[in-house]
Amino acid sequence: MVLEIVAKRKSGDLPKLKLLCDTARSESERLARCAQQDVEVYGEYMKSRQPAPELIEVPIQAARSALSGMNLCAEAAGMVRGAVAIDLGTAAILLEGAVRAILLCVDANLQQLPSDEAAAERKMLEEKARRQLDSVLRQVITAGVKS
Repeated sequence: MVLEIVAKRKSGDLPKLKLLCDTARSESERLARCAQQDVEVYGEYMKSRQPAPELIEVPIQAARSALSGMNLCAEAAGMVRGAVAIDLGTAAILLEGAVRAILLCVDANLQQLPSDEAAAERKMLEEKARRQLDSVLRQVITAGVKS
């Protein structure tokens, strides 16, 4: 939404903004699909009581998608100013919170189905999300002050 506001102002690199908007929309849809898949996978687990790799794979995919959204915020951070920059920071905070919440599910599922590979990716996703949030916030606070 923030990117669409910037694009409507017709300032900055419009082709890049359009690409970022389209990518953000796709990631949002992907994240929603992951949420639906997670419900389905968990339902199957509750029926069978047999842990399956999808219990970890689906939330990991969701965390990747939320992190991709954060990456879009980082790309856009240099293109926004003022209140819009602050809105972009808010979006990054929400996405980082989503990554952390999803990773809590991964932690619980790893207790049922241990995987060193998944545990390593889980840790990497958490670290990347934290670093990306710090980066976005530094940029948008500066951009918000310069408005």
